[in-house]
Amino acid sequence: MKIKWILPLIAVAAIISVAVSLRSDRLYTTSSDQAYNYFIAGKEAAERLYNSEALENFEAAVQIDSSFASAWAYLSKYYYTMGRSEEGKMAAKQAYKLSQDLPERERLNVQLLTAEFRGDSDQFEALLELMLERYPGEVEPHLYKANQHWQRGELQEAIAEFNIILKLNPNHALSYNSLGYLHAQMGDFENAIKYLKKYVFIAPDQANPHDSLGEIYIMVGRYQDAIDHFRRALAVKPNLGTEPNNLGSVIFVHLAKAQRSQGKLHEAKKSLGRASELSIGGWYDQQILVEEAKLLKCQEQYEAAIDLISQAKLLYGKYDSDLRVSLASLYCELNQREKIDELISENEEDIRKTIYKMAQDTIDITDEVLAKYATECETCNKLSLIKKSLQVYKLRQIHEYEPALTILDDLLDDVVMFESKMDIWYVMAKIHFDKGNFQKSIDLADHLMQYNPQHPNLQILKAKAEEAAGMHDEAVRTLEQFLASSYDADENWMPRTEAKALLKSIREEQILSLH
Repeated sequence: MKIKWILPLIAVAAIISVAVSLRSDRLYTTSSDQAYNYFIAGKEAAERLYNSEALENFEAAVQIDSSFASAWAYLSKYYYTMGRSEEGKMAAKQAYKLSQDLPERERLNVQLLTAEFRGDSDQFEALLELMLERYPGEVEPHLYKANQHWQRGELQEAIAEFNIILKLNPNHALSYNSLGYLHAQMGDFENAIKYLKKYVFIAPDQANPHDSLGEIYIMVGRYQDAIDHFRRALAVKPNLGTEPNNLGSVIFVHLAKAQRSQGKLHEAKKSLGRASELSIGGWYDQQILVEEAKLLKCQEQYEAAIDLISQAKLLYGKYDSDLRVSLASLYCELNQREKIDELISENEEDIRKTIYKMAQDTIDITDEVLAKYATECETCNKLSLIKKSLQVYKLRQIHEYEPALTILDDLLDDVVMFESKMDIWYVMAKIHFDKGNFQKSIDLADHLMQYNPQHPNLQILKAKAEEAAGMHDEAVRTLEQFLASSYDADENWMPRTEAKALLKSIREEQILSLH
């Protein structure tokens, strides 16, 4: 009998000893092993960008231990990520309240993580510097610093911080993801792909590495490679395609973008339908509407595209100003200059409100005043860039090409992201074509096609410029190459119908010239 009792007692004692040892090594304070396990599962899901799973685990952790400050802090972040801002504020305040008696490292981390959600962004900088000073060998403060640089457009500084993280932890998967995007945003697509292939190698059982690599492949015109990786992302974690979640919805939006770029409009529409079924609402619904509008635009259904962008503007007010440029491009196609004027007025009103709030007074907003506030305020800077973009569309409508090109030159200096620079070069190429400077249009198209040789609209623009410049053989070659590469595109895809019509016209003229 005694043997039967003594052995279980020894086992229990050993378990208690291990549990106490584990708790002493923990970086996060809780009295519950179960809550701790849910919390760690939440962090692991978060690192894989499975945000719905992360949220569920953090919720479970605080339900088991309502005094678990770190779990409340991460819960606040994922409430915001999922568009549940009011719950995010409540969780952030609870985390801060519970953090006061925590060990310093954990307390600083909780207060850093929740600073913005608590409306205490001013405290963030001081907390971050203190954490970097006290804990330079920890990954998390360097992550905060790297993302802060990234948000400010300081891409080289962000890269340096992510490289520090990889020295501290060579297998930190999300740093490879971030370095991939950062290099892409600098136009260094070779290194972007290199880092994202490492991300796939380090995390082969995760969906996000394939999604990220697919996004970069879209940027460089490798559309089929992108599609293959999006499908692999969905295969790695099948429930991404069966139940509402942010990552699954986004992957289907990216898949639709690649399919649209190939001219496979029917397939793209089906993918957007799947994205809509999986969407958790808010920002995600907005992105689906924007991609649906692009799908309509490439079928010349401009009015319907305008309706969708207008819906997207109303859906999630925080980002609505970005969509003004999308609307302006559609109004430009329909020659609706008065609508562009309305967008400019709307943007000016937002600028006034933002600066009045910062200045705590009504002041005369000159270009100099706006430039000053744009250096101090992210919102002002964004609105300033949008103002310039809208002015370009207005000037193009009234054939004021030189002032439009001057503004575009300024924008090239202002924007940080390389993808934005590519958009600007494309608009410049179109304006040079409009003003009859066909060789300059061709040169800009060639420059852009170094990065994305398969860009459909660029290939058509280049062929038009070559034909207008009398370079008939070159135009035929450009069009034939495009039509060969898009042989399986849907027949109602505008670039393909344009290419076929232009090629037919050139050949008819060539035949007439022989008689």
